[in-house]
Amino acid sequence: MSHVDSLVNVIPALKYLPPWFPGAQWKRDALEWRSQKDIMVNETFNWTKQQAREGNADSSIVQTLLEDIPESGMSTEDAEDHIKHIAGTMFPAGSETTVASFMIFVLAMTLYPEAQRKGQEEIDRIVGTDRLPTMKDQDSLPYINAIIQEIVRWQPVTPLGMPHRVIQDDVYKGYLIPKGATILGNVWAITRDPEVYTEPESFNPDRFYQKETLPAPGFGWGRRICPGQHIAEASLFIAVASVLAAFNIQKARDEKGNEITPTTKAKESSLVYHPAPFKYDIKPRSAHHSTLISALPA
Repeated sequence: MSHVDSLVNVIPALKYLPPWFPGAQWKRDALEWRSQKDIMVNETFNWTKQQAREGNADSSIVQTLLEDIPESGMSTEDAEDHIKHIAGTMFPAGSETTVASFMIFVLAMTLYPEAQRKGQEEIDRIVGTDRLPTMKDQDSLPYINAIIQEIVRWQPVTPLGMPHRVIQDDVYKGYLIPKGATILGNVWAITRDPEVYTEPESFNPDRFYQKETLPAPGFGWGRRICPGQHIAEASLFIAVASVLAAFNIQKARDEKGNEITPTTKAKESSLVYHPAPFKYDIKPRSAHHSTLISALPA
């Protein structure tokens, strides 16, 4: 979804334009996206219900909420509608941003091998080389946590954050911001403030490792702060720590043997930042690490 596609959220009257109207491609796209969203939400929800009826459902938020319907005070129809849309919101919201954050990590490790080396050294020293890190290791790996904080700051996955609504008139530097106005907090600009983040364009986990810098607001703030922040941070930790424990990431080379340096430009104009496609090499750190990886369950 491009920034233009979100204009209808800022100018609600645009919703009355017919899909065939010149410049209303966003509305035709939205109708197609809605159809795809309905398929995703309904088919996965109905599959989970079927699994529950057959006694084969795994533990999940949907399964738990279905079991709690009799105590909810809601009709079954209303409760199921709420449940499937809760799950339908959590799935794409968490998956796209987490995947984008992981690719930002790969990009950073490709461009900044010193940060990769420091992370691997910490894992080898604290965890050892006979197993992969687990969530129990998180508090013992401060540099890995610093890498994750720097991922969030260096290339925020939602550069403009989420829209907020002003709940009362406000004045900022002489400008009146009326109640009800939609505002966007420019996360990209905030994380590029050189007075807070020295050399902001550089990927430098040391700024957080030394605990001299405030965390970047990559997950938002206020009542619209990301509700999945802790899940996202945990997912990133286990992915980042596991990859650094077992693999080396480095620049790819062209047919002449020259290193290919990736760009940090975005893949496309989007509400979620994705790095442009780039080439890199990733290999097990050693034969021992290769064996460790092969022993993981499929």
